[in-house]
Amino acid sequence: MKPIVQNLHSKGIICINYLDDFLIINNTYEGCLCPAVKYGWMYLKNFEREKFLALKLHNMRYSAYMLLPSNTASAFDYVTEILGTPEIDLFASKDNHKCHRYISWRRDPYAIAVDAFTICWRGYFFYAFPPFSLILRVLQKIINDKAEGILIEPLWQAQPWYPLFNKLIIKGPLGTTPTGGKNYPGSREIIREAFRLRKVPDLAIETILQSLSEGTITQYGSTYRQWWTFCGKIGISPFSGNSTHVIIFMQELLDSSSNAFGTFNAHRSALDLILPTDLANDVVLKRFIKGISRIRPSRPRYNFVWDSRQVLDYLEKAPSTTLKSLSQKLVTLLALTTAHRMQTFSLIRVCNIRGADVGFQILISDTMGMSHLIFLFAHSIEQATNVILGQRRQWPSANRIAER
Repeated sequence: MKPIVQNLHSKGIICINYLDDFLIINNTYEGCLCPAVKYGWMYLKNFEREKFLALKLHNMRYSAYMLLPSNTASAFDYVTEILGTPEIDLFASKDNHKCHRYISWRRDPYAIAVDAFTICWRGYFFYAFPPFSLILRVLQKIINDKAEGILIEPLWQAQPWYPLFNKLIIKGPLGTTPTGGKNYPGSREIIREAFRLRKVPDLAIETILQSLSEGTITQYGSTYRQWWTFCGKIGISPFSGNSTHVIIFMQELLDSSSNAFGTFNAHRSALDLILPTDLANDVVLKRFIKGISRIRPSRPRYNFVWDSRQVLDYLEKAPSTTLKSLSQKLVTLLALTTAHRMQTFSLIRVCNIRGADVGFQILISDTMGMSHLIFLFAHSIEQATNVILGQRRQWPSANRIAER
């Protein structure tokens, strides 16, 4: 509040603030209106979140600048997108009304009426954000007039009017963020909801999900679970975060974990899928990720070299009396000579093993990141069999390849 008070004082506005209470003194009603009032309570709530995040990003330095994201005033849009567009604002003024038609609390030349309790609410799909002291009276008015609309009220479950409010709910309630204190729904459902919010048809969403492998969705789930918790903590929607939120999220993970660069790069890819911001081309985020690559470079998968001769000696001495033992020898030699993963070997089909001009060609036809070909070089079937049976010294070229 300090920079706000200083700014008001510089404009000659007398103001007094104590904790969360704020008083502006002036000769007229208009002079007492803070410029931020016209945006409404929901805007101020989001604005305060953005201000808190900007201060945290700049080490609580009040003199720093902050960029106001375009989605700061989107809380009202979020509510109306889910519950419908209201026709009239029952408790408003010319400075903060959400609908073209509104009713004011005192005389207003632009309002259609004064004091919402003096007219019938039936027939209107209303929007009401009344003073909290009037909530019980509002609920009674809704019952008497058999009205329907959107009511904004605090989550005060201990209040005497709260049970009555619960009985009147048709759809909702919605929290100030889409998490609303809900449990983490799972990575697949988060991806679905992100595309629903982009107006993508449900049938098309299922097709889009097919573009992601089960492994990718599972990997993204780790990111989404942490992101869900982070968004609930700072009070933003998991589907409307911007690059600033992502940077703070990653900085907290950087400070609290020992994860390497690859993990953070995966976080960026996962969040880029569900957020409206183009994270892949955000200049500041790209620089931030590059900084992480310097601080936490990716570690090599293996940090030592072992002698493959031990394995080859074992295979030479091992019996080859069963089909299982022959298959194990074959797979081990293929692993040594081709450096493919076990996933690839598990997809080998006998029908896809073909003889080539030099050696054999094994086609991996199952869906993977890309199609794979495995070549087993041998001048004849006999030579390939000899290698598998342990007579590797009769095939010096294979021996050299294996020992690499």
